[in-house]
Amino acid sequence: MKGRLLHQVSLADFTTWKVGGMAKTVFIPTDFEDLKEFLIQLPKEEPLMWLGQGSNVLVCDSGFKGTVILTKNLQTLQLMPKFLSSALIEEDLTTVSLVRVECGCLSPHFAHWMVQQGFGGIEFLAGIPGTIGGALVMNAGAHGSCTWEHVAVAEMIDRTGEVCLCYPHEFDIGYRQVQLKGALQEQRWFTAAYFIGEPGDELASKRKIQEILKRRRDTQPLTLPNAGSVFQNPKDDFAGRLIEVCGLKGFCVGDACVSEKHANFIVNQGRATATDIEQLIRLIQQKVDENFGVHLVTEIKIIG
Repeated sequence: MKGRLLHQVSLADFTTWKVGGMAKTVFIPTDFEDLKEFLIQLPKEEPLMWLGQGSNVLVCDSGFKGTVILTKNLQTLQLMPKFLSSALIEEDLTTVSLVRVECGCLSPHFAHWMVQQGFGGIEFLAGIPGTIGGALVMNAGAHGSCTWEHVAVAEMIDRTGEVCLCYPHEFDIGYRQVQLKGALQEQRWFTAAYFIGEPGDELASKRKIQEILKRRRDTQPLTLPNAGSVFQNPKDDFAGRLIEVCGLKGFCVGDACVSEKHANFIVNQGRATATDIEQLIRLIQQKVDENFGVHLVTEIKIIG
């Protein structure tokens, strides 16, 4: 193996909230083949967790008693030749272009790259601060678009190092959730996806990205550590609106505070712990439930 194997590592260093306990082991593969080699030799009973950018997750102060794989070096982008695209996808899509993007590629980087290649439709990913792996797991979306609308096929790996291709019909895909169906639910992780390259107008796409990024700067607390939107939006409503009406903007537990800029964001004012954030999440859920009879479901994944 060529990658870095670290022991007793603070996961606060690898999450955008800058909180979280220790991981027993962290492995940073240098490339896809290095990842496969590591998984093959890993004991079957070893707990395993994958982290990309570390957004959209809350790692508890107790940490993770297993191995964390950091995907930050898995960032290859490749426009596939037409004959390979035809072999990968269903007949009605054989005339389109496919782009293979690895799970560690940052979503904004992928969006900009697609525009440079003359493709459109992926601009919304420019405003999502995470990796393609996270976008696949969460069906990340914004501005009326979501990730799986643009995926032709996903590449997954299991803990034995075996790689398989999985098609959208093999998943239950919903709002901020994606899961393999039925008997296919054994442990597999996304390593890459083949996105459909839709013809686009480069200038129009660049303008759209500029608008998305300006809106993000204007409405989100980008200067303080956060993990993105904390709660899923309830049907026909917005989590941020409900939280704001409850009078919780600026409310804090320790240094974990509801953002004054956007109430569906919790920011770390400097010395917050994961426990502070988790307590604030529970308090928000309680207040919204008391006032509106709505149970807010977390969009973030709580680990530990």
